Amino acid sequence: MHYRLASFFEKLFDLLGCIYEENWEYSAKSLISILINEIDAMLIKGNSKKTADNVSEIKLLNRFKRLTNEYYSNERGIKFYASKLSVSTSYLHKIAKRQLNTTPAVFINSVVLRQARFLLTIPKYNISEIAYELSFSDIHSFSKYFKKHTGISPTQYRLKRTTQELYRNGQEIPHLDNS
Repeated sequence: MHYRLASFFEKLFDLLGCIYEENWEYSAKSLISILINEIDAMLIKGNSKKTADNVSEIKLLNRFKRLTNEYYSNERGIKFYASKLSVSTSYLHKIAKRQLNTTPAVFINSVVLRQARFLLTIPKYNISEIAYELSFSDIHSFSKYFKKHTGISPTQYRLKRTTQELYRNGQEIPHLDNS
């Protein structure tokens, strides 16, 4: 594209040098108008390729998101998703970074953590059941994973959420008796 523009400018300046003085202003305006239209056409052509690439990247990421929502509890590795999408792990990483501003691993973890947080708000599930539901080998693995990504344990998260709910609903918050 740059070569075409340079060539076009060169021809334009050659033409401007050949114009008679009395028609120079009119001719210059006409040539500049042609130049603007030509540059516009080049930019549109260049952007249509980028737009097509962008659309295919977005479609790929939408498929990645659907797959993640379907398989997050059993599959947390990028290789699995790249294989399902018929792309390399490095390509999936590059596209996720460009379109989502995050890596596929971080995105997968966010889906797992979103579900973990949701399940922790349901009192009927104990933490070992949640660990099992999310395909962790045991409660310790789940607790370690949760704390690594959130900074607090599942038990602390559940207690914090319960306290927030009680406060929001205007109910009295029970105090622990230290005696």
